Amino acid sequence: MSADSDPATALSRLHWFQTDRQDLVLAVVNGESEHLAVDLQTVLAAPNDGLLIRRCDGLAGIERVETALRVAEARLGVVEGETPVVASMADTARAVLALRKPMIASPRLIGLTWDRPALRKSLGCSDPSPLLDQAGLQLLYAAAAAGCAAFDWQADTNPELEEKARSLGFAGACIG
Repeated sequence: MSADSDPATALSRLHWFQTDRQDLVLAVVNGESEHLAVDLQTVLAAPNDGLLIRRCDGLAGIERVETALRVAEARLGVVEGETPVVASMADTARAVLALRKPMIASPRLIGLTWDRPALRKSLGCSDPSPLLDQAGLQLLYAAAAAGCAAFDWQADTNPELEEKARSLGFAGACIG
């Protein structure tokens, strides 16, 4: 699924590793889109359980999304802060470096995730790579500091990858 996909149709499944937590269907939005406010308003008007914000680099990315989301919620009459958000914050080398800066604790931010294949492409490295492993660990630290869960990124359900992610401390995976 491309981060540039039509926001009305791009979806991801948030799968919790805890069996008592229900999976969520998240609308995917590009956090760097020039049309972020319009994209957010479009996906908030559609049935979904929350948002997955791709390319959300660091504190500035979160703040940009928060501002646009408050406006979109107000325009649609949605209670401010009720839209759960998972932010993909380690998709590029620049984004991984931004994880070292303090994160804000947002009531709507339920988790951080990353796109390992996108980061691999950004770095130009192979997979497996210690660079990718370090970025995953940095995401875990950032999520803990922000008081939210960390989610791995998987193309589809894979019990072997799920077990590895669980053992590292990820709470679940964004799938698709």
